[in-house]
Amino acid sequence: MPGRAVWWWRVEAGPSWPCALGAWGRDEDQLLTIDQVAERLAVTEDWLRRRPDLPFIVKLSDGTVRYSSRRLATYIVRQTGR
Repeated sequence: MPGRAVWWWRVEAGPSWPCALGAWGRDEDQLLTIDQVAERLAVTEDWLRRRPDLPFIVKLSDGTVRYSSRRLATYIVRQTGR
């Protein structure tokens, strides 16, 4: 993976690599399962399946979907105004 190799080279060679590593570890996006997202949104899994245009969906392959925790948090903030 060339992109990853470049990233690590920049982290190791750059003057602020401890900050980059620390931020990367703390701010990592997690992929959630449908049951985790349904619980957080207080909806059914079927409700989520019927909405393929939600902005936090990450399609891994045909029939395999996960949900971005970072984009889900943004979605909740925008929907609730908090």
